[in-house]
Amino acid sequence: MELKEIKKSLIFACLKQDPLSFVPYLLSDNVKTEMPNKTRFYRFFKRMIKCAKQKSVGEWTLKIEKTSWNRGQDNVAYNFYDEKHKYARLSIIVTEKGNEIIFETIPF
Repeated sequence: MELKEIKKSLIFACLKQDPLSFVPYLLSDNVKTEMPNKTRFYRFFKRMIKCAKQKSVGEWTLKIEKTSWNRGQDNVAYNFYDEKHKYARLSIIVTEKGNEIIFETIPF
């Protein structure tokens, strides 16, 4: 599966607050997570979306921002903002290494 397609699916799942739509992409061989396994990542991802949705006002928008998270590696943060709050409602760190993509969720 292409990394571009995987990233688009992640963005769609977050913006539509539909984590289940991301599962087929999460199960791809070239997707890795910082969790011990993909099942735990999905459970946490699903819970984060649910909690963020409850605390949000209006539609979400995405800002892809540079970050020095995780010892300064070349990562970007997919930050999802609502219409009211100053800080992101949901943040996911995305790292691309060759043909692999690594996702890491940041707790509230």
